[in-house]
Amino acid sequence: MSTLSDQELVIAIRRGDTSGFESLYHRHKEFVWRTALRMCNGDEHAALDVSQETFAWLLQRCRKRLTLSAKLSTFLYPAIRNIAHTRRRRTRREVLGDVPDQEGPAPVQFSDELERLVAGLPDGQREVLLLRFVEDMSLLEIAASLEIPTGTVKSRLHHALTTLRARPDITTG
Repeated sequence: MSTLSDQELVIAIRRGDTSGFESLYHRHKEFVWRTALRMCNGDEHAALDVSQETFAWLLQRCRKRLTLSAKLSTFLYPAIRNIAHTRRRRTRREVLGDVPDQEGPAPVQFSDELERLVAGLPDGQREVLLLRFVEDMSLLEIAASLEIPTGTVKSRLHHALTTLRARPDITTG
């Protein structure tokens, strides 16, 4: 694996160095996969499609003068989210017959305990909580990824934690 920074690899890709893209892929494939799997509600086939589309999108962006102003994962998150959302819309249009009134399959099961804890949170709060504590993103990185103000990230995280702390079935310590 390359010791070059992500930005140096992007520059190498722009110059035609395919090994630069291979290094970026290996460095970020786990993050892209986990995020795609979460966005696709645990559907591994859909997550694989989203992951592949994300890296194809990244390669195209690298060739068009991509300049990183943050970590690559911060840049990739909205792309994964948008690609997964577009895929869900396309899939819904292709469905024949009645579309059920449900949101889709059950959320990804990270663990039974985590699943149980976050199941009742609103989508925005759950998303911020998972990015902060599962993906280990900073508040600024979450704000950049979701394209929302940092104050909104703080507020959603605060409300999520307050809701979780207020539940009698959760023990602390």
